[in-house]
Amino acid sequence: GSVCVVRPGRDDLQVLLGDRRLTMPSWVEPAMRRIGASEMLRVGDLAAELPSASSRAVLVRRLCREGLLAVRERAPQVG
Repeated sequence: GSVCVVRPGRDDLQVLLGDRRLTMPSWVEPAMRRIGASEMLRVGDLAAELPSASSRAVLVRRLCREGLLAVRERAPQVG
C-alpha cells in the first residue's frame, strides 16, 4: 500500500516514497522497478537484477528502514 515512484535521472535514480525522496545509484533501477511492481518478494528474488547478495541485503534493509518494505516472518518448514 506504499507509494513508490521510480524516476531515472542523468547520473542517479530518484525514488519517491510519498513523503520523502531517496537518491540511489542508477544501477539499482531494475531492482527498484521489480520491488515497485511486486506485492510480496523475497530478497533472493532480486538476484537477476542485483547479482551481489550483499547489495540486495543493503538495498532491502534501507527500504525497510524507509518504510517501503516490511519483514514478514517465515512460515515454518513442513517435512
